[in-house]
Amino acid sequence: MNIKICIQCVLGFWLVVMCPCQLLTASGEPVAGQSWTDPLTGMEFVWVPPGTFMMGQTEAEKQWIISTEGETRYKRSFSDELPHHEVRLTQGFWLSKYEVTQAQWIAVMGGENPAFFTEAKVGQDWYNHPVEQVSWEDVQSFIRKLNAKTGHIYRLPSEAEWEYAAGGGANGRTIFAGT
Repeated sequence: MNIKICIQCVLGFWLVVMCPCQLLTASGEPVAGQSWTDPLTGMEFVWVPPGTFMMGQTEAEKQWIISTEGETRYKRSFSDELPHHEVRLTQGFWLSKYEVTQAQWIAVMGGENPAFFTEAKVGQDWYNHPVEQVSWEDVQSFIRKLNAKTGHIYRLPSEAEWEYAAGGGANGRTIFAGT
């Protein structure tokens, strides 16, 4: 079995789209949790309002990770999560509700599916599975083509935007966002 191993491969990714302005309310901003579907791609997005949250590890989280994963793994994988600090997102954003699928990747990129988990591995619903086995550069190329096709401005979410959305916004906190 020949398995492609790519240390810098993305294991699925979400997108942020900048202001589909037809969705603004009378107050000028969409309502929290409001959804929008891009008519050309079928990608679904949800509005994440601005807010403030705590990002990074607390000392208690650090100690828990060390006790469960060990000091070496902590230093290798988690030590850059300190210090625990307040982050304020001053602008809301549209975050894709799901990871980019294999079908969406093929539709935008026009051809070859780079994913490992294709129909032969996961069955007939393969096209709804997240695309994976793509590099950061591949994703940037996808975004450039998507922007050209739709006229919108798509980008990857920042680390702070992702942690805010994955952790439940200003009301939630998770130690492993996205799992």
